[in-house]
Amino acid sequence: MLIHILLIKNFYKHIGTFAFISPLIKYRNSLKDKGYKIKPFYNVIESLFDCDILLVENKFLNSLDYNDKKNLLKKIINLNKNIKKIFVDTSDSTGQIKKKNLIIFDYYWKGQKLKNLNLYKKAHYGGRFFTDFNNKYFKIKDSKELKSDKIEKKELLKKIKVSWNMGLINFDLYSSIFHKLHSFLKIDSFFKDPKMLNLNTPKSRDLSCRLSLNYYRETIKFQRLKIQSLLKNITDTNRVNRKKYFTELNSSKLSISPFGWGEICVRDFETFICNSCLVKPDMSLIETWPNYYIKDKSYISFNWNMENFNDRLNTILSQNKKIKEISDYGSEIYIKFNLKKESKKFFVERFINLIKK
Repeated sequence: MLIHILLIKNFYKHIGTFAFISPLIKYRNSLKDKGYKIKPFYNVIESLFDCDILLVENKFLNSLDYNDKKNLLKKIINLNKNIKKIFVDTSDSTGQIKKKNLIIFDYYWKGQKLKNLNLYKKAHYGGRFFTDFNNKYFKIKDSKELKSDKIEKKELLKKIKVSWNMGLINFDLYSSIFHKLHSFLKIDSFFKDPKMLNLNTPKSRDLSCRLSLNYYRETIKFQRLKIQSLLKNITDTNRVNRKKYFTELNSSKLSISPFGWGEICVRDFETFICNSCLVKPDMSLIETWPNYYIKDKSYISFNWNMENFNDRLNTILSQNKKIKEISDYGSEIYIKFNLKKESKKFFVERFINLIKK
């Protein structure tokens, strides 16, 4: 089976695209052994459409000017019915579903989606369900307002499928160096497995929460500003260099990881690598794969309104045994999908099952 993927050439600069393509590069030989030959394309040429399955990534589509995008979508609409057409939405969150692409493509892949598809039937302020919550509950408004598309038809909602999240990438201390080397040299040996830090490192700090606030959207930034305020007398939340950050995280009992552009953040996986206890806004509304978010087992949750934030911190900090159990469980899941012999099998099976749908 020939699978063509149309994506931006410099995908390393976009974490969502990089998260999507990385395991396909890492496990392409195993997929080929199973009969699935994957070939990336970085521009639209006629041979792109000579395939069994065509995947089109959203960053590529967004990079085109109006006429080029219109022509590409017209070609996709007129493709042979036997060619399966899949749109790959590599945006960060569960939101921002593009209705037009749902109509054109046979399937719509995302790394994470809302479990209750009916929630997509309403337009969300700020394009995401959690930004809509911040708008409604806290009355936060964006200086540049937008809303997501309403997806009211069941047959369109059924097209939305979960592919895989960014938890299959190496996010260890030196990962960015190897990612850059691979981007230049295209040598697969630079696709390093993550290096877990010592799981028995004594935890001398209560918590770590270094916050980037570089968001121009108020409904995105709000949660982080609120947490910064709640922690102002507890810990320093200013950014530090990468080495100091990892040293701090590895010595911290808790790692607080609020939402950013999306619900899933790089910090979640840095936390597992450092064997700290992940603390996040409640993830129970979200479906993703691998599922790293099992409440009170792989992470500690707090409410989106943050009214129980301090209580949750105080309670868990008094339970060192529980912290250790949650930290270990989170790290074990990350190891399972990245560092075990079976990791490759898990991904290959996931990909084949998605393709066969």
